[in-house]
Amino acid sequence: MAEMLVVLVVVAALLLIAVASYLGFSGRAETRTAAADVRTAVSSAEAYHTDNDTYTGMTVDALKGYDTGVEVDDVRVSGDGRTYCLDKVVNGKHAFVVRGAAAHTPAAPGSSRGEVDDTGVCPATVQNDAN
Repeated sequence: MAEMLVVLVVVAALLLIAVASYLGFSGRAETRTAAADVRTAVSSAEAYHTDNDTYTGMTVDALKGYDTGVEVDDVRVSGDGRTYCLDKVVNGKHAFVVRGAAAHTPAAPGSSRGEVDDTGVCPATVQNDAN
């Protein structure tokens, strides 16, 4: 009887470790998926700018006109139409990028200006640091 209890405790401990590892792996995969979706949409945003000479009026539907596979949740454009932010959420995991003229991605630990940031969502107001 005691041996059976020991076996059950060991099996339960192994299951806890396996479940924790799986949840960690799936969370990182969701973050990477969101970041990849944002990176893919950047080329459609740049094509939009090439055709319109501004980002003003750019929406998710407009980006899908360039690539039907675009998978972003939100597009925000600065007031002057020179800077934009693309945002994607996959199962609660966020990624966004701010690009355009003197784009300013809010500083996150380890992130670089203009790079995809997986620590939050697009700022409410997209800033343009151009003079």
